[in-house]
Amino acid sequence: MKKNIIIQIGLLLGGVLFLITANNISTMGFGGDVLNQKLYVVILSWLLIIFSGAGVLREYLKGHKGNQKSDLSEVEKEIAVLEEESETKIEQKSPSKVYLSMLLIFLFVLGFTFVGYYVTSLVFVFLITWLMFDWDKKKWVASLIFSIGLNVTLYILFNMINVYFPKTLLF
Repeated sequence: MKKNIIIQIGLLLGGVLFLITANNISTMGFGGDVLNQKLYVVILSWLLIIFSGAGVLREYLKGHKGNQKSDLSEVEKEIAVLEEESETKIEQKSPSKVYLSMLLIFLFVLGFTFVGYYVTSLVFVFLITWLMFDWDKKKWVASLIFSIGLNVTLYILFNMINVYFPKTLLF
C-alpha cells in the first residue's frame, strides 16, 4: 500500500511540474501556432494531477478503512492453492521484462531524437510486442505486421493533421 501511495504522489508531483513548465512552452511553431502545444501539455498535466490525486485518495481510504488484506494478493493465493494441488511450481514472471521494457523506451526516445520517429517506432513497437509474446519465434511475424501497420496508420494520420517532425538522420 505504501508503495502505491508513493507512486501516486510521484505522479502527482510530476503533473504539477509539467503544469509549471508548460508556461515556458512557446506557442509559435512552424510559421504559427501548431496544434496549440501549450494547451495540450496543460490539459495532460491537469489529467495527471486529477487521476493521481484520486489514486492517492483511494489508497488512503483503502488503508484507513482497515480493509487491508494480507501481503498476498488474490492471484498469489490462487497460485499457492494450485501449486499445492498439482504439486508443481508455477513460475513467476521475472522483473527482467520490466527492465528490458524500460531500456527499450529509453532507446526509443534516443532513437527518435537522432534517427527519426517512424524508423525508431517501427523497431520499438516490433520489439515490445515480441517481448509481450515472450520472444516466441512463431509470433515475430505477427509483431512485425502489427508494427508496420501501426506505422503506416500513424504516417497517414500525422500527414492528415499536419504534424511536423524535426529533420533527423532518417526521415
